[in-house]
Amino acid sequence: TWNSPLGRQCCHNENVTIGYGLGNTATACVTYGNLNTLIGNYSGRLQRAYNFDTAIGHTAGCCWCANWGRTAIGAEANICGRANTLNVSVGRCAGYCGWWTYSATNVGYKAQARGGYACYSVSVGGGAQCSSYVARYSTAIGDCALWCNYYGYYNTAIGRQAGKCVGSYGWNQGCGMTFIGYCAGVCANSFSYPIKSGYNSTYIGNCTRSGQTNSCSPYYETVIGHNTVGNGSYSVTIGMSTTTQTCSVVGPLIRAVDLLGTCSYTPSRTHETRPRLLLPPSA
Repeated sequence: TWNSPLGRQCCHNENVTIGYGLGNTATACVTYGNLNTLIGNYSGRLQRAYNFDTAIGHTAGCCWCANWGRTAIGAEANICGRANTLNVSVGRCAGYCGWWTYSATNVGYKAQARGGYACYSVSVGGGAQCSSYVARYSTAIGDCALWCNYYGYYNTAIGRQAGKCVGSYGWNQGCGMTFIGYCAGVCANSFSYPIKSGYNSTYIGNCTRSGQTNSCSPYYETVIGHNTVGNGSYSVTIGMSTTTQTCSVVGPLIRAVDLLGTCSYTPSRTHETRPRLLLPPSA
């Protein structure tokens, strides 16, 4: 049935359309869909035969043509989201290119704007995971957090520009990384090399930096404390230079000297990796 010159609905149940150029491209028609809401010029323009979708804003969800359960609120939100499912995109250009994503949440201007195949991810903040393409299982909270997480998996960043460059080096690079704090883990000590890759490293504190001096792809590096510089792969560094507690780890062997005493471990079998803490003798 024709409801108005602005849109057409047919073979549907409880759909709502308000705006110019809604529904299917040629006929402005939502076909066979149920419980869909399209508000705004060209929102859900290609949508047909799918259910439980909500698009509010100019061209929001414009290219939806498969799957279901999507929410796009804001001008150009998830505009290219073709066959994605159960995604939420709120903000202008949020989830802009999320073509084949599943269960992704994007809140903020250009949050995960490039997320073509990014699944099971959370991006909150302007530009959070903006360049994420095939990255999955990652969480970015803060302006430009994990901005370049193009290929990285299992990454977490909380804070403005936290982990901004990780995941931009190459395929499946930058995995299991954690960044907490303003500009945490953005670059190496010299500020010349951004952390583009790496595995299972943690940076907690504003402006924490890697101690890697070459390609800046740290492995198993932990750095804790405001403006603290790490000691490269397989190390733990806590505090700035005047209060640093460092634990260097090479394979299963651990040697450390800190303010509390000595943490040492020599495994009896190669697969043992658990250290023990040796306190200094009492005065």
